[in-house]
Amino acid sequence: MAMVRGIIEEEIASGMPANRIVVTGFSQGGALSLWTALTRESEESLAGVVCMSGYLPKASSFALSPAGAQTKTLMCHGEDDPLVLLQFGKASEALLQEQGIQDLTFKSYPGLVHSINEEELDDVGAFLAEVLPPLAPEDASAEPEL
Repeated sequence: MAMVRGIIEEEIASGMPANRIVVTGFSQGGALSLWTALTRESEESLAGVVCMSGYLPKASSFALSPAGAQTKTLMCHGEDDPLVLLQFGKASEALLQEQGIQDLTFKSYPGLVHSINEEELDDVGAFLAEVLPPLAPEDASAEPEL
């Protein structure tokens, strides 16, 4: 988690606005993404977080930060996932709601196991388009070099 958090802070320090950063992961990567993005102590929230077939590990010690509460969140889960059960994803959704997350969408996909399908990819693409709108021409020149 410290490594991912360090990458985020390096990007911000190099000039990338926090509201242009989305942390995304699948399975354990999704768990890491949720925890890292939603517990981040900062004045600025990230643009978003996407968790696919993941959950919040160590839920009893999870504490949503003020910036995390403002971070748009998409959770996606296969209804037939035998590795990370749908109930784990739903329990994580409930915990985030209970702790005051402002903008959380949970989508489940019938018949999907521990995998990704086209419908889920379309939903992630739509989420990214929403949280990362195109830059205005005057803003494009201000983007840091990659």
